[in-house]
Amino acid sequence: MTSFIHAGGDAQVSMLKVNHLDKLLNTVGATDKKKLLGEIGSILSESSLGGDTASRIDDTSFSFAHASAVDTQAINQKIEALAAQIHPDGDMVQAISSTLDVDGAGMSEDQVARALIHTMQRFCENKGSVRENALSDVLSGMMTNTVKNVSFIKEVAKNIDFDIHFMPINDLKRGYVHHFEGLLRFKGERSKESPYHMICLAEEVGIICDLDMAVVKKSIERVHHFRQTHFLPPLAINLSGASLGNDMFMRTLYNMLKDSPEMSGHLLFEITESARIEDLPKVNRILQSIRKLNFEVCLDDFGAGAASFDYLNGLDVDVVKFDGPVVKRAYSTEKGNDLLRAMSNMCHDLNIHTVAEMVEDEAMAKHMQDCGIDFGQGWFFGKPDPDPIQYASKFAPTSKVHRK
Repeated sequence: MTSFIHAGGDAQVSMLKVNHLDKLLNTVGATDKKKLLGEIGSILSESSLGGDTASRIDDTSFSFAHASAVDTQAINQKIEALAAQIHPDGDMVQAISSTLDVDGAGMSEDQVARALIHTMQRFCENKGSVRENALSDVLSGMMTNTVKNVSFIKEVAKNIDFDIHFMPINDLKRGYVHHFEGLLRFKGERSKESPYHMICLAEEVGIICDLDMAVVKKSIERVHHFRQTHFLPPLAINLSGASLGNDMFMRTLYNMLKDSPEMSGHLLFEITESARIEDLPKVNRILQSIRKLNFEVCLDDFGAGAASFDYLNGLDVDVVKFDGPVVKRAYSTEKGNDLLRAMSNMCHDLNIHTVAEMVEDEAMAKHMQDCGIDFGQGWFFGKPDPDPIQYASKFAPTSKVHRK
C-alpha cells in the first residue's frame, strides 16, 4: 500500500447500497450475473485502499475503505451505467453511498483496512437480527463505533489513563498469594465494562503494541507505589503475541527492564494470543534475554488448541497457565482429569510451574492440587482489585516466583 495517510491524506469508509440489484441478478443469465458482480467488484477494488479492502455485505450492499479524494458519486454512476448496459431492466438499479471519515482516529491505511475487516466480522456475527433494508445503515453505524473505539484506545494508551487491577494467584498447597495477574481496567463511564472486546480490537487493528507498552509502564508504576510501604508478591503483565513479534516493542521493553534492575523478580510476563507469534525462534531468543534479567515468563491459555504444544516446544518458559475450559473439563470428566494430570506431569518434567485458572470453589481447588497443579486462580481465591494489599493476610514473607 502507498502511505497516502502519512503523506497527509485522509481515509474514509463508504457503505454502498445498490437498490434493486437483487432483482436484476434474478433477471439476467448466469454469464451476465457473473460479469455484473465481477465488474462491480473491480470498480470498488480499484478505488479501495491497497486494492483489497472492498467487500460485499449481502445481495445489494457493499463496503470499501478509500482515500478521501475518491469520488463516491462517480462510482455510483459507474455502477448504475454498468447495470443499464448489462440488461434493459438495469435502469431500475440505483446506487447510494454513505461515507464515513476515519482520519480522526489517527489510523494508518493498513489500520483502516483492519478496522473495516473487524467491523465486517462483528457485523456478520449479528447480521441475522438486522432488517434487510437496514443492513448498510447498521454497518455504517458499527464502523463509526469502531473508529470511536480505536480513537479511545489510542488516547488511553498515550496518556496511560487506565487502572491496573490485581487478581491473586495462590499456592494450592500452602494457600498464600504466590503472585498477581495485572488486569487492565478502563476508567469513567467504561469502568464497569470488560476490556476484552477493546483488547481484541486493539489486536485486530494493529495497535496492541501501544496498549501493551502503556500497561507495562502503568504496572511498574503501581508496583513501585505499593512496594514503598508494603511487601508485594510479583505481578504478571500480559503481553500479546503480536507485541512479542514487534521488534521495536521488544527492544523498548528489554531496555526498560535492563534500566530497572530493582524490578527484577517482582515482575513476570504472561504471553497471551500466542497464535499471533509468527517466528517462534526469534521471539524465544528475545524472551531468554528477558529471563536472564530475572524476569520470568508464563504461557497463557495452554491446552486451548493443539498448537499449544508447538508453543511450549518453541518457547522456554517458567510457568504454564491452563485454559479455563481445560480446567473445568478436568473437574467434570474423568478423561479431562487424566489429560490435565498428564499435561501437568509433562510440565513438571520440564521444570515448569503450572497454574489452573477459573478455580471457583474449595473442591475445585483441591481437585487441581490432586492433578499436580501448583497454583490456582479464580474467584475462590479473590477477584481483581485495584488495591492488592487487601490480600495481605495471605502474603507469605518469601512469596516470589522461583524457578526449580
